[in-house]
Amino acid sequence: MPAQRGPVDDLGSKQDTVNMTRAIALLRGINVGGHNKLPMADLRSLFTDLGCTDVATYIQSGNVVFDTSAKDLRTLGARATARIESTFGLQVPVQTRTGKELAATIAAHPFTDAPGEEKLRNVMFLETKPTAKMLQAFEPNCSFGEVYEVIGRELHVLYSQGQAKSKFTHTYVERVFATASTTRNWRTVTKLLEMLG
Repeated sequence: MPAQRGPVDDLGSKQDTVNMTRAIALLRGINVGGHNKLPMADLRSLFTDLGCTDVATYIQSGNVVFDTSAKDLRTLGARATARIESTFGLQVPVQTRTGKELAATIAAHPFTDAPGEEKLRNVMFLETKPTAKMLQAFEPNCSFGEVYEVIGRELHVLYSQGQAKSKFTHTYVERVFATASTTRNWRTVTKLLEMLG
């Protein structure tokens, strides 16, 4: 059966039905403590309106799995951020990764053999790759035994004593690296790869 042509988005173009890419979108800071509420049904509809197909979500933290053209994927994060703000009045950074990129991130994860629960192992996804100068200046507070490694656009963190008291914060990371970030625990990261098929 030929691929279906997706709807036309007012900020984008028609889907390229030949070169479809399976990908994910990661939203920052929605449905946390009763703030930035965004129902998953509405989020799925939003991505469908932006031209994505076979859209699915995982839990309430803003994880979207979908098909789109490679061309449209390049601007999808910015278009989704703009549409969320215009529709829901929320300022939510949105990052995207292809299935291949997510698989590579999982393969490169340095803490897969670390003892303890999966929730202690996290991946902080960065919008842009830090420069060598930024990496030299990066000295996060690891007073609770955090161990980390930056690989490409991902910051892998092992919270040895949990995140509750950790001072290894998004605020510091985003200030030094001058980019948006969003974190997922290992269970979520691996589940998203499974959903990508």
